[in-house]
Amino acid sequence: MAVSSHRMVPSFAYSQTLLHHDIAIAHTASCREGEALKRMYEFTKRRSQKDQARYNRCQ
Repeated sequence: MAVSSHRMVPSFAYSQTLLHHDIAIAHTASCREGEALKRMYEFTKRRSQKDQARYNRCQ
């Protein structure tokens, strides 16, 4: 049986396409994480304001 000396090597353009796809996925994940952190910060800030108002009423 003859062994082919031709290796399957992806083209540079294909490799770049995969790289850009991976970067796009990472960017999307980063944006979603940032949005989640912002929502968590806003929730904590509102809760803190409510706690402060409750504290002020008790004074």
